[in-house]
This record gives sequence, structure tokens and C-alpha cells, in this order.
Amino acid sequence: MGATNFEIYLSGYPESARPLPLAELTQEEKELAQKFGVAEEQFQRSKLALAEKADRIRARAVELGNLVVTILEPLGSGYRLESLARNIDTLSWTLRIQTPVGPVNVPLSWELVDDVLDYRTKTEFNRLRNMVWFGINRPELIFEST
Repeated sequence: MGATNFEIYLSGYPESARPLPLAELTQEEKELAQKFGVAEEQFQRSKLALAEKADRIRARAVELGNLVVTILEPLGSGYRLESLARNIDTLSWTLRIQTPVGPVNVPLSWELVDDVLDYRTKTEFNRLRNMVWFGINRPELIFEST
């Protein structure tokens, strides 16, 4: 993944969820495994699986963020994606976009994001674009583009 100009937050995945395939468990992790009656090897495999899943979701977040940046670029420097967050509790993504009148949060359903990233059709991209434009209070752009 390349560098991005926006922050990514993934609820449900600790920042420590990074792949360290052969890294030794910390003393705290060993104690936790023992407390739950899990073999250290199984705990380590679970930790790796969690890290790999977090990396896959982080990669999708970068893809989504780059698409949103593409949508905002024609609007000028007053519009900038600051961050995006995956919200496991609400099954949504939230974009934090800086606008000329201040920051706004734009919620997107997981279904929309999955459709955009999985199918990669012009129709799905237009759905995303329209949600972003509506979310930043620029609905007139939706009608101008049709």
C-alpha cells in the first residue's frame, strides 16, 4: 500500500494487529492464552489471522479513500478527505471530509462500499460519488452530472 493523505480507523481491530508471522508472543499474550486454555501456537495462529484480515480491510480502506479523493479533486482544494473509519457496530464506513464551511461526516453503508470495490462498475462508482456529493451538501452536482 502506498502512502495516503488521510487517516484510516478500523473498529474491532487493534492497532497492534500487524502481521508478525514468527514473532514470539509477549508475556501478556502467553498469560492470556493460558487463562483461556488455548495453546500458544493456536493463539499465535489466531493473532496472525486477525492481522491478515486487518490488512485486507486496511487495503480496501485505502482503495475507498483513493476513490473519494478522486471524487473530491475536481471540487478544488477546499475539499479534502481527512479520514475514513470502518464502524463494526453500525456496519458502515464514515468519511470525514474537510469542506470550505468545515468538516463533515459522510456515512456509507458497507453494502455500497463492497459493491463499489467488488464490482468496479461505472454505476457503482456513480452511486458512491452521489453519496459523497450529497453528504458534503453539494446535491446540485448530482443533477448536473446526469
